[in-house]
Amino acid sequence: MRRFNEDTPDVPGVKYYSWGAVYEPGLIDTWKWSHSVILEKEGPNDGLVSLESAKWGTYLGTLEGVNHLDLVGWVNTARYKWAEIMGREIKYKPATFYLGVADHIARVAEGQATGLEEESEHGDARVSEEEREEIREEGERVEMAESLGKGESPRDDSRTPKP
Repeated sequence: MRRFNEDTPDVPGVKYYSWGAVYEPGLIDTWKWSHSVILEKEGPNDGLVSLESAKWGTYLGTLEGVNHLDLVGWVNTARYKWAEIMGREIKYKPATFYLGVADHIARVAEGQATGLEEESEHGDARVSEEEREEIREEGERVEMAESLGKGESPRDDSRTPKP
């Protein structure tokens, strides 16, 4: 992947956003083995992709208790039902999450990000475009995280190898 990343640079002018997920597999779980290997090598993961490897561009947050199959929409209804019975209901719903991602991208592309006024609260209109973009991105990240009931996660713009 290091070679791939070197040969495939980011496209200038394209905004990159990412989310990560962490998951702790149960005693008899599909992801038990792969999770343990990745945990030892790269840390917290979703059973297939480490949190560090998932970060690219503007990191928008970490989904808790979500495994890799959940992320791609292969929801194990038995696992969801069991979690509900045990009082640990899984709140992640793939369709809802990805609709939020699509909405985020559309608002950024259309310049319709919310929570950004032309003037600061003190009437100072001398806010740089860079500051406006940072405010816009932070507001959207928090809005998406809150819509999933995940609260805020630290923002990290670091570049790590693409998964």
